[in-house]
Amino acid sequence: MLIAFALCCGCWARGKTLENLSQATGLSPATVTYYVNRLRQRNLVKGERQGHQVSYSVNAENTDALALLQSVAALYCEPPASAS
Repeated sequence: MLIAFALCCGCWARGKTLENLSQATGLSPATVTYYVNRLRQRNLVKGERQGHQVSYSVNAENTDALALLQSVAALYCEPPASAS
């Protein structure tokens, strides 16, 4: 759930690389890879290749998962700063 939490914090719709997730959670890249793969198997996140890296984001097509992760974000993440 920590990886899902990191994906949804801030702007959950923006993709995060494995390196971003590792830095955000303090977990090793191998551990992040393991959990991201498990979330992908459950259709909770999706990956999109961008050059040599893959950017992961919440799978917005999975509306149940999206609602759950948005609820987690609302409870635990600071809201994004509004543009002035």
